[in-house]
Amino acid sequence: SQGPPVDGGTLRRRLPGDPATLNAVMQSGAPEQEVLQYVSRNLLDFDARMRLIPGLAETWSVSPDGRAYTFLLRADAVWEDGSPVTAAVAVVTIRAR
Repeated sequence: SQGPPVDGGTLRRRLPGDPATLNAVMQSGAPEQEVLQYVSRNLLDFDARMRLIPGLAETWSVSPDGRAYTFLLRADAVWEDGSPVTAAVAVVTIRAR
């Protein structure tokens, strides 16, 4: 028995090919998608029961008509270089997809 999942450790996966890029905006193939699912930072994530949980967004709401989503980003959300994750960067990334 392997027991329950735990945070941390090493994940090894065999990919169907070499990723051409790890830029989420530019990715277009299965190898990129398989890697990015583990390393991307998302506004929302899923827990083990597939319920939405906060990611970069601390809270979120949906308009009554379901056409507008409002996200409040975590104040401590930063990129690898230490610069803050801002709403402007999130909008550029979402529009590029």
